[in-house]
Amino acid sequence: VGDTIPVALYARWAARTFTVSFDFNGASGSREPKVYTYGSNYTNLPAGPRWDGRTFLGWFTEREHGKGVQVTSTTAITIAENHTLYAHWGYKISFDPTTGSGSMEDAYAPVDGSFTLPECTYTPPNGQSFYRWAVGTLKGEQLAVGAQQTFTRNTTLYAIWKETPITITAT
Repeated sequence: VGDTIPVALYARWAARTFTVSFDFNGASGSREPKVYTYGSNYTNLPAGPRWDGRTFLGWFTEREHGKGVQVTSTTAITIAENHTLYAHWGYKISFDPTTGSGSMEDAYAPVDGSFTLPECTYTPPNGQSFYRWAVGTLKGEQLAVGAQQTFTRNTTLYAIWKETPITITAT
């Protein structure tokens, strides 16, 4: 330190950096690891990898589907060590109102996992109400709302309607 007293000492701070690796989780391909600074965002994440017949759902902190936290370019880095982000994959589930109207957003079923068929939010045709979902085609297997289904490809669910009984009360 030297012989002169008093002596001023100054701390020098450096941001901690960590290496983040990317696991395509079953898809072919790879990306070079990136170095990020703790507290900054995961900017410049690798663009969606490709796997024929599947949809890239995003980068997650755990390998297994349904676990971990999804990471986007606006997610702050809070893991204070080198770590890996895992690609998650799914199948796109589209909805068709058949003779109904309206719109429903696409959903995504996990690869090798079950998907719960959602409520139908389409407007039914006059005099009808929602009955079931037909899987794949109008003549496909019909499943009720809440049923669990495992998909093996991108699929469309078709709304099946039934006549709504009319009640007439005479006095």
